[in-house]
This record gives sequence, C-alpha cells and structure tokens, in this order.
Amino acid sequence: INATQSKILKDEIDRNTAYSQRHNLIFEGIDETKGENYIQIIDHLLGEYLSLHNAFSVIDKAHRLGAKTQHRPRPIIVRFRDHSSKDRAYSRRKLLKGSGIWMKLHLPPRLERESNMLDRILVLASQEDKYANKISESKIAFKGKTYTLKNIADSGIPIQQIHQKETDTAIYFQGQLSPFSNFHPCSLHIDGFEYANMEQYYQAERARRHGDNDILAQILMETDPVEIKRWSHRITRSPKVTNEDESEANLATMQKGLMFKFKIPTLKNALLKTGSKTLVEASKYDLFFGSGVALYDPKYTTVTALAGQNHLGRILQDVRASLQSQSLAFYS
Repeated sequence: INATQSKILKDEIDRNTAYSQRHNLIFEGIDETKGENYIQIIDHLLGEYLSLHNAFSVIDKAHRLGAKTQHRPRPIIVRFRDHSSKDRAYSRRKLLKGSGIWMKLHLPPRLERESNMLDRILVLASQEDKYANKISESKIAFKGKTYTLKNIADSGIPIQQIHQKETDTAIYFQGQLSPFSNFHPCSLHIDGFEYANMEQYYQAERARRHGDNDILAQILMETDPVEIKRWSHRITRSPKVTNEDESEANLATMQKGLMFKFKIPTLKNALLKTGSKTLVEASKYDLFFGSGVALYDPKYTTVTALAGQNHLGRILQDVRASLQSQSLAFYS
C-alpha cells in the first residue's frame, strides 16, 4: 500500500467515523462538580442559553471525556436520540457567545482540524464577501464558488495571514497555510521518493538514519503532517548516535529538503518576495528549529528576544540567499 492508497483508506475511515458520530455534540467550558448529573447539566444549558427545553426527551446519554485534571474541566460529550435534535442545538451555538461555554461537532481528529482551519479562513473571507459561509465541515462558499482546503489557495482569500505574522523587519510563521512551514503541502521528489510535504521528508530521513523501518513505513504511508509528527516521536534512536551528531544530521537533512522544496516556482517566488526580512518559525515548543514563542504571543516584540535557536528560519534565509545569488547571476 502506498501513500495515495493509504490516504484514500484513511479518508474513508474518517467519513465512516464521522457518520457514526453524527448524533453527537461536545460541550466545553462547563465546570465540574462532585456527583454531577450530566443530562441535568445539559438540560439546564440548552434551556437557559438556547431556549431548547426538555432535553431529557432528546438526549440519549452524556458523559465527561478523558481523565480528570486540575487545569480545566473536561468536555462533556452528548449523544442525541436523532440527527435533527442535534442539528437544532448546534444551529443555535452562537447564543453561547460570552458564556464561556462552547459546543462543537464530534469529528475524527483529522476532520476536526480541517473544520477548525476553515472556521479561521471564513473570518477572513467574510471581510471581502458578506455572504461567505461554511456550508459543511469541509467546505466554504466564497463569492459564488465552493472551496475546500485542497483548493482554497485559488480563492484569493489571503489565507497565509492565518499562519504568518509580518513586521517591517521579520516574518513569523507556523502552520500549513504558510509556504515557509514544513507542514505546507507540496510535492517533493528527492532521491527517488515522493513526499507530500517537508515534514514527511525530514521525518522519513530521520527514521532511515536510525534504521527504524517500522516507523519509516508508517511515515511514508501518511500524508497529514500532524500525524507524521506524531509517528516521528516513536522513532527509536540508535544508541551510537550522540546528541551533537544528531543535531548536525538533522540540520543537513533540513537544508537538503528545503533546497528541493524551494525549487518549486510558486514557493521560490514566495521566498524571494521576503527580501531581507528575518524569517522565524513561531514554534512554542521547538527550541532547536523554532523560536520557542507562539505565533500570536505578545512576547513577539523583537527577533533578538527569541527563546529558541530558530534553525529553520536561519536555513530558509540561507536558501533565499542562494536563490538571490542565482537570480543575480542569471541577469548579469
């Protein structure tokens, strides 16, 4: 089975899972109390905020999700007796605004990420088209046309703004809508293999280097960079490799992959348009390739105050300098 076949299979599984969960809603932000009755809680919430009374007659079951923590209340998942009752409650979700409580559909993780992304894109789309709307969890309507994440780049909506923040001197990025992110979709052909994005190439090379063929197979069958990242955490590192050797090898792998990535004309032009600006991967948890600060963190006041080493941004600047030199040589 190859990556394309694997994706088709996983998409089918996601669709079937979503169908089986079509009667469910998830409520977040509801405080936990000892001995609570979940159906009574939801009955009160639906009545007080959404003017939907007698929830007992339409709710099949309800319970908290996950293990209890001290940080925040666990979400409550609610299964309605029929699809129409669930849809009626979900259609009034805007009435919860300001309550500190919100609801969402119960979707497989992959589809939930896509839906959340489209929600953010819709905010931008609405600034240019007041009739823009989300017609399903995977589609939005904009200026008379329908778009999914696969073709949203053709819509004219400035989607890169969601995953990029630009100042006079720097560009901060993090997320697949930025062309500078390793999560950005692009077809890479390197050493006889085809990759769906830089994350897949980079993590596959790490697995090869350590001889972890089982995880390598999983990475090569996956195209979703989030899932690839999760598989990468399970790579068994060779005990003979020192931290210093690992860092050097990782940098070399990233450099090679990005040289191939930015041969793609559209991505090459995007990188060249950054001019001389500092490029910063706004990754909160990656202190090696990233900056150690999240994209919209108010701490972002100057690139000199970064907590991380930002090696991805530095390598991108090296690739850009190489491309700029090639362009100068071409026109000289």
